[in-house]
Amino acid sequence: MAGRPQISKRINEIIVSGSKQILWRKIKTALVVLLITFLIWYVADLNVAEDGTFQITIRLTSADPNRYAALAAPPYQRTIEVKLRGRRRRLRNFRALVEDTEVFDVEIDRSKSSGNEPLELSTIDDVLTKVTDLQESRLTIVEAVPRLLVARIDEMVTKKVPIRENYGNLDVVAKLSHQAVSVRMPEFAWEKLGDDPVVLDNAVLDGVAKEGGDGFEEDVPLKLRLLDEIGLDPATVKFQPSKVTITGRIKAKRVTKSKGPVQIKWYVPQEVQKDYVIITDEKKLRTSIDVNGPETRIDQLNAADIRAWVEVFAGDVDDPGPGKEIKRKVEFNFPPGFSDCTPILEPPPEIVFELEPKTGNTTASGQG
Repeated sequence: MAGRPQISKRINEIIVSGSKQILWRKIKTALVVLLITFLIWYVADLNVAEDGTFQITIRLTSADPNRYAALAAPPYQRTIEVKLRGRRRRLRNFRALVEDTEVFDVEIDRSKSSGNEPLELSTIDDVLTKVTDLQESRLTIVEAVPRLLVARIDEMVTKKVPIRENYGNLDVVAKLSHQAVSVRMPEFAWEKLGDDPVVLDNAVLDGVAKEGGDGFEEDVPLKLRLLDEIGLDPATVKFQPSKVTITGRIKAKRVTKSKGPVQIKWYVPQEVQKDYVIITDEKKLRTSIDVNGPETRIDQLNAADIRAWVEVFAGDVDDPGPGKEIKRKVEFNFPPGFSDCTPILEPPPEIVFELEPKTGNTTASGQG
């Protein structure tokens, strides 16, 4: 009889242990079901098709090194708003790529003809479909803004041309290591710039002048005139050599100063003076003029010694005729010895006047 409590205790331990195992199996089953349900939902969510809008910056390049391809206006790259459609997972991956990519290069092949004039490209068909990362994303392009892009595609031409010595505001005595260089750029640029397009980038010599330098020997980069005005991407222009060595000295720094007042006079033919008077705003006959040159020379230039005049022609009597408004440019001339000074006429000053027949004893106003 003494063994019965021990048997009962053992039976109870077995029952409790079995209940715990059953409960744990149920918990594990529930966790597995929950995990599978979450994974099914997550995968389904990633594969849901939806639209996404992206801002991507593109730059055109040529697949052929003998051809030029670029957008027609600076900064020669363009940000496009594009709507893409695809699985959510792929949209997320492409958005991360866009955030990490500053510019997408697009190669233009020979399927597009070259020429001297700009041409329109379809943003979707000609540009976006050639973005490699977009192709690999397996996303569908829905729309893009702008719809069209203006580009230039042309053949590259190499010529040997002289270097134009441009020292900006410096009066320099210098010798160049090369008088001419080879330049490779598209044909349309040659037509617009002519055969004298290369100038020195004088920023280096400006730095020498600021440091108070006199004699110098510096490697100076080359550049083209009017790059932005003609719509030419400077990154595509190749110089050989890319720099020239300049040896010389800086005589003086050129400055621009205003000189005035300068009295404007009239040059009138005798036959016009005899029968007509000039009607104009007398206040406009005194002006100031900007002069560029060596600072010491400009300081020596007296405004009273600057000649300024407006010429009246005998033909003005008939065309446009008496009482009609005439607009004419003012001419300037510096005294002898100031050939190193240059008038800055932007825009060129003009005087407006009319010719009126004389009556009584009226004399020609302001004639000189």
